[in-house]
Amino acid sequence: MFPQLHDAGYRVGLFGKHLNNGGMQTYCPKNKHSFGTMPKGIDKYLGMCPDTCYENCVYAKGEHYGGQTKWYQPTKHAGYHTAVIGNRTIQFIQDTVHAGHPFFVYVAPHAPHLPATPAPWYMDTPIHQGVLKTPRYNISSPNKHWMVSQQPPLTKQDEKELDGIFQNRTRTLLSVDDIVFAVVETCQQLNILNNTYIIYTSDHGFHLGDYRLGAFCISSYYLFCCLYHEIY
Repeated sequence: MFPQLHDAGYRVGLFGKHLNNGGMQTYCPKNKHSFGTMPKGIDKYLGMCPDTCYENCVYAKGEHYGGQTKWYQPTKHAGYHTAVIGNRTIQFIQDTVHAGHPFFVYVAPHAPHLPATPAPWYMDTPIHQGVLKTPRYNISSPNKHWMVSQQPPLTKQDEKELDGIFQNRTRTLLSVDDIVFAVVETCQQLNILNNTYIIYTSDHGFHLGDYRLGAFCISSYYLFCCLYHEIY
């Protein structure tokens, strides 16, 4: 998809979680003195190395189509991943529109994957709700896969820990909300919002107590893309 967009005249940006760690060897420099390769079809790139990080993360940063990536470890905004890729996204949109090009930008925060570390400025934000207790919460299901059928009942301590995970995951999503808000605001300021498609999605769901399963079973992260097309 990315090469086709580039060939059609779009500038393409990809910022955040590109692939799981096992697929990043080509793109991630091994150290500060080495280089990786830009993914095909990408004009501006900031990929996580490794893919599981919130603070003081290392990235593969690429500035030129078909070029190389370099080791990059930013310190602004407390080195917090979601803020780093959010600001890179806004800069990309502004630069591309000012240069007179349509764009596609793929933004993939690590949030709310575990360890679900909130930004320092959201660390103490009150989240009053705990785990959503569906009809499947903490019930036995012996007719399912062995991993599900053999789960013991959740203890009070289990439930407290799951509530804490739920609340921190929610806090991490406040930073994702900041990116979405900033992208929409930037498009409005640049007078391109009516020409822009914004797609917001995620991968799998997440077990927090359903069928007595803990937080380790299925992970998730949020992703959104913007496609801006000039109208002549």
